Amino acid sequence: MAKDAAKLGPDTARTEFLLRVLEPARRMVIADVGARKISTPPPYDELRAKDGCEVVGFEPNEAAFAVLESEKSANSTYFNVAVGEPGSATFYNHPIGSISSLFRISEKAAFYMAKFHWINRPELEEIPLTLTALDDVKGLDHLDVLKIDIQGGELGAMRSGKRLLSDAVAIITEVAFHPVYEGAPQWRDVDAMLVEMGFVLHKITTTHHAMVRNSQRKSFAHKAHQSQLIDGDAVYVRSANALGELSDLQLKHLALAADTMFQSFDLVIACLDELVTRGAIPDGVPHRYFKKLPDALKADV
Repeated sequence: MAKDAAKLGPDTARTEFLLRVLEPARRMVIADVGARKISTPPPYDELRAKDGCEVVGFEPNEAAFAVLESEKSANSTYFNVAVGEPGSATFYNHPIGSISSLFRISEKAAFYMAKFHWINRPELEEIPLTLTALDDVKGLDHLDVLKIDIQGGELGAMRSGKRLLSDAVAIITEVAFHPVYEGAPQWRDVDAMLVEMGFVLHKITTTHHAMVRNSQRKSFAHKAHQSQLIDGDAVYVRSANALGELSDLQLKHLALAADTMFQSFDLVIACLDELVTRGAIPDGVPHRYFKKLPDALKADV
């Protein structure tokens, strides 16, 4: 039976159960780089609502930052800065806010995919700014999970946070497969650096495609055929092949993130199994957790 990922999202009962049995020594700290509000809630929303994490968000667009501040939840702190390797940069503030970037959109890419609304926009602003290193953010002493989506600036931002990321257990990042932005790093560049830092690609959660410009494109049903892969969201986890190398606290935070933020239930149970082996949680916890999963995932239902 096909599994609909949208139906396997965060669940209040599972979140409460994990927080209760794991009892982490401190709340998980999540950095959200590119935290602007979009149509769907952030993946940590359920965990934050249950007092299971602290969110430190970064958003350089002043209007988007104002929205975050006006609707700020408990356990949330936001900074109106752009994260990256320290120095001067230009922020290309696009009228379509979600494609604003530190890199200019490639006219060749827009033409190739008939994305003409991406370019030739007189209202495009070029805003000079100074980038702030993630490692230099005052008050950010721990980082357990990084969520980042800044349209090509991910590599520089992660380079600026190597000290904090040295103890992180997961990174959820946008990755580019097609050069939409001029000079922006691609997935292969991000992957190489994260592997060097001890992370392993765990899963691709979403991908975005476009139709290649062609003479018959207006005759195709809307979005019926889009062959060009553009970008997607990838999850990287630390020590994926050696969970035994993680501390108890890291295992607990990884289990919480895997359930609530990217729905890797097998990884959750693997973390729980390791904690059972260490005597950190009772023997029955993995099975009790499994019973709380959706019936669509169970062999005997």
